[in-house]
Amino acid sequence: MVSQIGSIAISLAGGLIFSSFIFLGLFKKFKNQTYLQVAERSILATSYCIFLAFFCLLNELLISNFNLQYVAQYTSYETPVFYKVTALWAGQAGSLLF
Repeated sequence: MVSQIGSIAISLAGGLIFSSFIFLGLFKKFKNQTYLQVAERSILATSYCIFLAFFCLLNELLISNFNLQYVAQYTSYETPVFYKVTALWAGQAGSLLF
């Protein structure tokens, strides 16, 4: 369930960042401050979604949910907690998310 929340959060972040580009373009064309405010709020919501996805991945690493390929590749049951946290930076996907 947590992995699905993280996946949805990443998808929402992608849509929000796309909409922020659209509203920034509209602001540049029409000089309406409302478009700028919507774009700023969209970027802030994107940040929140990425933080949510980050914490979902961290949770999955800490509980050793091996249903996720990323967790299965970079951790094991015997891995100490410190190394499970640092496994966020072990692969390209975790590093880009962070």
